[in-house]
Amino acid sequence: MSTVTRPPGERSRAGAPGPATPRGGGGGGLGGRFFNGFSHLFLVVWAVMVIYPLLWVVMSAFKSDAEVIRQPLSLIPEKLNWDNFSRAWVEGHLGSFFGNTLLVLVGSVGLTMLLGSMAAYVLARYEFPGNRAIYYLFLSGLTLPIYLAAVPLFKGVYNMGVVFPLLGPNSHLMLILVYVAWSLSFTVFFMHSFFRTLPNAG
Repeated sequence: MSTVTRPPGERSRAGAPGPATPRGGGGGGLGGRFFNGFSHLFLVVWAVMVIYPLLWVVMSAFKSDAEVIRQPLSLIPEKLNWDNFSRAWVEGHLGSFFGNTLLVLVGSVGLTMLLGSMAAYVLARYEFPGNRAIYYLFLSGLTLPIYLAAVPLFKGVYNMGVVFPLLGPNSHLMLILVYVAWSLSFTVFFMHSFFRTLPNAG
């Protein structure tokens, strides 16, 4: 009678023990389960804290005037008053406010990106005396808190409006220039880092 034998390599693989399996099926133990439960609870609480105010604002838009005063914290309105939106647009002059916002937004963002990208490109790609001094001068604008500059900024805008009526505190141009001046530091800092990563031509 002939006996069939396996090759030595196959026999050793067949008899080799498999990887050890931890008892209990895995899962990280009591500490891991406690941490996972706490993290999930924290995320749920955080989601409620973020979603509830947004939902309250949206639902409050459908409340009547009396209901807003009588029950300001209630979430569900007694009736969906769809005419609130038309009243806000016509009687509240929301259309003109929206137009002013759009005008200032387009002007300030466009001018900020134009001036900021040009200044950042020159500072990032060309070496000249005073390059770093000008760059750090832009960065110093990031360290100035807006609350500290609110009163001097208002006085400066008001005094400029006295000399130049076109740049008065109620003009769109003056508001655009203020936004551009305030956001130019961050724009130069951000665009400067981007232009430094571009390869040199040739």
